[in-house]
Amino acid sequence: MDGREGLSPIDEEITVYLRKIEKPVIYAVNKIDSLKREALLPEFYSLGVERFFPVSAEHGLGIGDLLDEACGYIPKTEKEVEEEAAMAAPKVAIVGRPNVGKSTLVNTLFGKERMITSETPGTTRDSIDALVRYNKKDYLLIDTAGIRKKAKIAEDLEWYSTLRSFRSIDRCDIAILIIDGFEGITDQDLKIAGYIRDAGKGCIVAVNKWDKVEKDTKTADLYTKAINKKLHFMNYAPIIYISAQTKQRVAKIYPLIDEVLSEYSKRITTGDLNRVFESIKISHSHPMYRGREVKFFYITQVSIRPPAFVIFCNYPEAVSEDYRRYIENRLREAFVFKGTTIKIFLRKKR
Repeated sequence: MDGREGLSPIDEEITVYLRKIEKPVIYAVNKIDSLKREALLPEFYSLGVERFFPVSAEHGLGIGDLLDEACGYIPKTEKEVEEEAAMAAPKVAIVGRPNVGKSTLVNTLFGKERMITSETPGTTRDSIDALVRYNKKDYLLIDTAGIRKKAKIAEDLEWYSTLRSFRSIDRCDIAILIIDGFEGITDQDLKIAGYIRDAGKGCIVAVNKWDKVEKDTKTADLYTKAINKKLHFMNYAPIIYISAQTKQRVAKIYPLIDEVLSEYSKRITTGDLNRVFESIKISHSHPMYRGREVKFFYITQVSIRPPAFVIFCNYPEAVSEDYRRYIENRLREAFVFKGTTIKIFLRKKR
């Protein structure tokens, strides 16, 4: 429409016609390049149109807003839709030592051969993302290179692969730590678990190759006790026994991811926190500090993913690591936090 001449009968006829077509319509009033012509804009609202774009094609005024609006109606490509879904989906990193079955598990979860697998350790050299949908939910699976001990990294390529694996843990929401059920938990598994905990990520421990283990009715219980004893710093992580090769219990991983993600994103009200915190203080008081009582005033949650809490007290420097762990354990008893790290910070109340 022409902003110099104002509203015309032909504009009204065109508008009536456009209302009948089932297509998006964008209305632009051209030649609006001065305050005098902007004063003519209210005339066009008599057409019953909610929004106009005042532009000047000659001078380029308002063209950017008009193009932004038009681009919003362009159908997205399949790649763009997949990229948006990947951004919104929970990120799940599959991590562990070389040749424990990480890529095989990703292929099984994905439903087809997405990753190259081999009996030779170190086949996967880089972290690879795979978007998968299960029960109408999207998950971004991140297959990583096996994380070796530093002393066993023989070449620069392996060093960079290991570095990218650690970066994959940094950018994920939940890490699935794969343990070789036939070989058992190793020192390297413990180091990887420690990195996951320090990075503040949710964690699931998946014992793979369970089909190769000779077992009876007590084997799983004994194995769980042994893992929890070694992984005492991460005994909140759920343990699942699987076989990526035969697909045994692999389908149960998705509900477990959802459960841990829910705990990872859990927020507790300040009222509920402090009711529990009062009982924590009463049950076990902190030792004296330089002849003075250590007083805890209140607790509040400051963030999620992972859940983080700030406790205000009079002597933060006096609170021992043992007492901090005591508080964490009691919070877990009250609010669970299955599969997720929780962080506790101490601040001096002014």
